[in-house]
Amino acid sequence: PSCQAVAASIAPASSCRPDMAEGAYPASPHHATAESIIARHSTLERKRERKWRWVSGIVAALGLALGAYSYLESTDSGTISFVFLLILPSALSMFLGLLLGRGREWSMWHYSAIPATIAVVAVVVGAVLLREGVICLAMLAPLWILAGLPGALMAYALRPASRNSEQSLRSTFNAWSVLLVPVVAMAIEPLFPPPQQMVTVTSAQTIAASPATIWPHLLSIRSIDGAEGHSTMTHRLLRVPRPIDAALSGAGVGAIR
Repeated sequence: PSCQAVAASIAPASSCRPDMAEGAYPASPHHATAESIIARHSTLERKRERKWRWVSGIVAALGLALGAYSYLESTDSGTISFVFLLILPSALSMFLGLLLGRGREWSMWHYSAIPATIAVVAVVVGAVLLREGVICLAMLAPLWILAGLPGALMAYALRPASRNSEQSLRSTFNAWSVLLVPVVAMAIEPLFPPPQQMVTVTSAQTIAASPATIWPHLLSIRSIDGAEGHSTMTHRLLRVPRPIDAALSGAGVGAIR
């Protein structure tokens, strides 16, 4: 029988092409479809895992920062200020760098942008949610950026060299364990209270007028003109409004101006 007749009974006619090597058969379309389904499923799994990693990391970072803020607000001694201002932003930058940078070809500049992003989020949350003053937030932002850079660079140095499962698991464990650092530091810092010293600061201004003339102006200043005083960076850049008058609420000790 001819080659075409034999081939027709076991395979498509194209498998008996003269230019095909002996014993070679084309790949089955069902096999190719199965491979594409597996590849698509693997891609979806990686995207789902990456999305869950981003969501869990951001929620954990926000939760730790808000928890530290709440603890700071509940104490009158301010004993965790060092942790809140320096250790916390560094730990958050390292945590997010290790967790979110895993599996990505991030450069050192990507990691260096993490502290600035954290500072921007802290300013927005502080202004909108916590109702903090703009001056406090303006003082906090550059401090958090500088303090967060060492943590971000450490995350860059510790990034996994490959994407195998063992190194990925180690990187994830290292990331979550970093969050223990500020928690432990908050517990330890009250054991080392900062030194306290009581001082008295006095400023004096001599005015050529009698006390009876000056005193009413100390109690109430109405209609402060825009030309009075001088504009500062706080007014120009941070847009803090300048006072237009001053009034005393109450009388005697404890009155509020």
